[in-house]
Amino acid sequence: MKDLFLNPKNVGEIKSPDGFGEAKDNSFGDIIYMYLIIKEDIIDEIKFESLGCRVAMASSSKLTEMVKKKTIHQALSLTEKDIKKKMGYIPPNKEKCLTLAIKSLKKAIINFQEKSSS
Repeated sequence: MKDLFLNPKNVGEIKSPDGFGEAKDNSFGDIIYMYLIIKEDIIDEIKFESLGCRVAMASSSKLTEMVKKKTIHQALSLTEKDIKKKMGYIPPNKEKCLTLAIKSLKKAIINFQEKSSS
């Protein structure tokens, strides 16, 4: 997990994404933005920006690695437990970061689906 803290993957913004999601934790002030490029229901490209703690950064990074090149359905079925299993130990008071990462991904997928249906 240390590598995720020091060298997070897929950090940045995608200009004109197919899907965009934002999740906030008002009690701690953490925010995660998720950007998607989707081709034929596959997450072709994914990036995130995190304004928060290192665990928010690391969990978002791990999430992007887990869903890149996966179908939308596979991404939507991912849970906080799945990320935690891949990352290892997360302090209980930081598990909210996993939830924020999942929420931002799901919001980005919903945003894509809404754009696609209109």
